Amino acid sequence: MSPAAIGAAFCAALVSGDPSAITPLLTPDLAERATAPDIGWHSGDVAPLACMPVGATGTAERPESVLFLTFSGGGTASDRLVLSFIDSQLFIDDVAYAGGGTLRETLAAP
Repeated sequence: MSPAAIGAAFCAALVSGDPSAITPLLTPDLAERATAPDIGWHSGDVAPLACMPVGATGTAERPESVLFLTFSGGGTASDRLVLSFIDSQLFIDDVAYAGGGTLRETLAAP
């Protein structure tokens, strides 16, 4: 899958409220760490009303899919999915939040 396709699948899972659809998109290491039911998969305190991939950044070895999220009340955020190649396929290895910090940092916090 391309960075845009991974971003679209991730966004669809966020908006539908089905976090189990995110698991197949993750690297095995991140999937192993991300087992709690209340994981902060995105910026913001509430589920996004809309989410779409709007571009790509990063490097050839660590591409990133840039997402634009819209929340109730008109708030927005732009998170990035940090991707990693495993056996020539891309998987999500981290989520970089719009306001700073990452999913991995959140999962590592006590």
